[in-house]
Amino acid sequence: MEGKNNFEVIRQPEIKSSYYERKDRPARELLVQAVSFCEEKKQALDLGAGDLAESKFLLENGFTHVTAVDKSPQSKKIGEELNISGLDFENESFNNFEFAKNKYNLINAQFSLPFYDGENFSDFMKKIIDSLKPNGIFTGHLFGIKDDHYWGKDSNPKVSYHTKEEVVAMFQDLEKLEFRETEEDGKLRSGEPKHWHVFSFIVKKKD
Repeated sequence: MEGKNNFEVIRQPEIKSSYYERKDRPARELLVQAVSFCEEKKQALDLGAGDLAESKFLLENGFTHVTAVDKSPQSKKIGEELNISGLDFENESFNNFEFAKNKYNLINAQFSLPFYDGENFSDFMKKIIDSLKPNGIFTGHLFGIKDDHYWGKDSNPKVSYHTKEEVVAMFQDLEKLEFRETEEDGKLRSGEPKHWHVFSFIVKKKD
């Protein structure tokens, strides 16, 4: 995993209030690594874009068009202020996003997938994978079943958790370029302790 500090960024709804404060942070290392596997850099999709640090990184590193999806008004404000050519910001939940088939060279979902609150997670993942072009890259994180279900005394989001076998099955038809399981004690941004169990992945859609 990219380090303990990455496990301190997730809390709902506290994280939404910190998007603007964190908008100038560097992109996460998992995405940086994923981009190095891209054979073509045209269309990218950033799900749960948050502070748009990853969207900005993609545009600054060769992608001609990035669609960033996040329902937060603060994310929308950041997108408007960035005013970067090639950025298309969709101010909606990625639960409702219309995934076009075979469109994206890269799909990024850094710590956002577990907060999908639709009815069928497997169907949602299939939509994501189907929207990749052949040789397209998909990167992100999923929470394991040993992850502490506590997200702060003022927060109770719907969060999905998966066994390693379930995660492996999700990507059975894809080439695994990076797959790491990390379990460690950490904390929320509030300082409250939390046990993390996270799967980090970079996978490639076969040609």
